[in-house]
Amino acid sequence: MNVTLESVTIDNFEVLMDMELPPEQARFLASNAYSIAQSHYYADWRPRAIYRDGSPAGFALYNVTGNDEPGH
Repeated sequence: MNVTLESVTIDNFEVLMDMELPPEQARFLASNAYSIAQSHYYADWRPRAIYRDGSPAGFALYNVTGNDEPGH
């Protein structure tokens, strides 16, 4: 199995936005669509597509500064 992190692009963002969280995680995390939108307004946030063997398998959003800011 090969796992990679890729940029969110015009070619993969719709697949990522359509992914749903498992019910047990939905109350803790924002949807991928919401997180992708947020990443355009916070310069230090990086959205990434998680690929497994060349196919989209998930989504990650992280802050490159490492500063924990309440509410962000």
